[in-house]
Amino acid sequence: MTEKRRQYWRKTIEATKSYMKPHHDEWSELIDAYELKYGDVRGIDEEDVIRISRFVPKVRKIIAAIAYNYPKVFIKTDKPPVDPQTGARFEGVDEALQRAANKAIRVMKCRDQVHQALFDGLFKYRGFIKVGYNPEGDDAIPPYVSNDYLEPDFCYVRHVPTENLFVDPLASASSMATARYIIEEMMVPLEFAKKDERFVNRNQMKAFKGEKKDEYLRTMTEQLNGARTDDEKQRLGEILDLGEYVLLHEIHDRIHRRQYTFANDVEQPVEDVEHPYAFSGNALYEDDPLAVPPRQLFTGFDDDESVSGFLCEGGFCYHSFRFDISEKFWGIPMMGYQSDMQKLIVESLTRSVDVAGRGKTVITVTEAEVTANPDIEDSLSNADDMSTVKVQTQDGVMERVFGVVPPEQKELEYRAQQYESELLEVGQVNTETATEAAGFQADAQLNREWMQQSTQGCYEYITRSVLAIISDPRYTPERFFVNVAKEGEPPAEQALQNWWTGGKYDVEIEAGSMQILIEQLRRNDTLELASFLSGRPGINEKKLTEMIVNAFGIKDTQDLFDDEVNADAIAAADLEFGMILSGQGANVQVTQGMDHAAHLNRHNEQRMQLEQSIQKGTIAPQVMQQFDQHVQLHNQALQEGASQFGGGGGGGEVQMPSGPQSIQGAVQSSAARLGAAVKAEAAAATGR
Repeated sequence: MTEKRRQYWRKTIEATKSYMKPHHDEWSELIDAYELKYGDVRGIDEEDVIRISRFVPKVRKIIAAIAYNYPKVFIKTDKPPVDPQTGARFEGVDEALQRAANKAIRVMKCRDQVHQALFDGLFKYRGFIKVGYNPEGDDAIPPYVSNDYLEPDFCYVRHVPTENLFVDPLASASSMATARYIIEEMMVPLEFAKKDERFVNRNQMKAFKGEKKDEYLRTMTEQLNGARTDDEKQRLGEILDLGEYVLLHEIHDRIHRRQYTFANDVEQPVEDVEHPYAFSGNALYEDDPLAVPPRQLFTGFDDDESVSGFLCEGGFCYHSFRFDISEKFWGIPMMGYQSDMQKLIVESLTRSVDVAGRGKTVITVTEAEVTANPDIEDSLSNADDMSTVKVQTQDGVMERVFGVVPPEQKELEYRAQQYESELLEVGQVNTETATEAAGFQADAQLNREWMQQSTQGCYEYITRSVLAIISDPRYTPERFFVNVAKEGEPPAEQALQNWWTGGKYDVEIEAGSMQILIEQLRRNDTLELASFLSGRPGINEKKLTEMIVNAFGIKDTQDLFDDEVNADAIAAADLEFGMILSGQGANVQVTQGMDHAAHLNRHNEQRMQLEQSIQKGTIAPQVMQQFDQHVQLHNQALQEGASQFGGGGGGGEVQMPSGPQSIQGAVQSSAARLGAAVKAEAAAATGR
């Protein structure tokens, strides 16, 4: 790096940090209020302030309402990718990628990181997550100590505290992709940084101490467990001295597609490389004819011509989301609007408690009343509840009550809560009238849908960026297996291939799937729909039953259903049995193409009925002979059919099949299989 560029980046780091200082101070005040660190209430001692938090329940309710569960990711392929080896298109790639995406966001533990970024978005206007690739083995990525919980040889998602990111101040309010650069400030153990072979001049790194340490402490408070008081900072400084940390500034230069890293006390950058998520090969694009305005979609790599670009959407491996709109990149946090409401409610409640605590009830007696009734004071003092005390004059005795909270104070607090609900409420609101309830519920739904868009966009960015990173041969995981079988078919696990993501596909996040109790709501909807459809013409009752079972999340559903029953074969077997009973057994023949197994199962059930009738004398014994002859014909036909297909050959009678061909048979067969399975498991457990 030239000296001019080095000075430019060193000055840019300091300038952007100075630019963000007022914002950091504002966010610190909001976090203090969240942690019950209020200012003084005028006229009230600090220890008498009622420290309640309106922030805590709001934050919990908002995050639970918009991002409680992992989302359901849907991927639709417009143009399937081509297998580079066979040249065939992968027609089932949409299902495979969809399963891979839903599995990946869980493997990367995205939900916890997104929740923390949502917290930042509420208190610091913007929340940030970072997407990258965690190498396999002992290699680690800064800040190193977090690698233990990251999946090796796979993408990662990490929350980055907002105050640790310095975005180009000239970025537009609508898109972070317009920024020229992003600088991430991170504090890492010196021991790990010196072992990182990607850094040059790493032996020159030193732990920051003294004045520089104090300077950095303020901006690193979020990463260092929120130390804010002077005593906490002093203790934290001692810990840093003992632990020896180095401060890194990782610069992502979107314009020049490079990544630089500066360390404290090292003038030259310790890293100056092509950005790791710039295209490693030559990317291929195709025009999207349906897009307005026209755009191009990434479809893979080629070796013929070179292009520039990034694997991550927007050119940065960071994603920023916000809950509100501002004319600037940094606006007022949502909790900044809430702050005055909380202060007003805290002050009102504190004053109410103060007034009530100092209040007492006094009874005044006139001089004339005491003269006329000398025992009046003792009578009033010793009077029991509901007892009577005689007085001489109507106004001679009066109650004086002190410490009554003025109605205006209660009205002020009530109005503050109303404003608060309109601003941030996302759930149920307790109101006195149906009109108020309808209005507040409309506001709550609007707030929830609006805020959920940010979470939805965050997961879309994660999904698109992860699939794009995996498409690069440098980052394709070798042991990430995906079920590539079509829906309803037996699973077929296959390692994820980088060329799968080379086609055109759209990513959609089902926002409702992140809400609390969504599974219960789906079950209720499914049961209501099934109740409406059941018994209607054209409805497959078995498929309807399977839909109900699937709605309850039961994985192994096959054992719940009877085996398929050939109703036509059962009806034909009943007709044959009727002809035999009527004395026409000699005329009952069998033909190839019959379901002989179904006939034999049915005849096996009829044999018991025939034996009972012979014992009672209602049917002649000769009928049994005709019945056995007919059964033998089915056995021979079944044996001949099996021999034609290489099964079973040899002489002798073919054994009757075990599959049931009636409801009764199905129940008996299932019971027999269950009993056999239990016996087999018991034998295996005892080693017999």
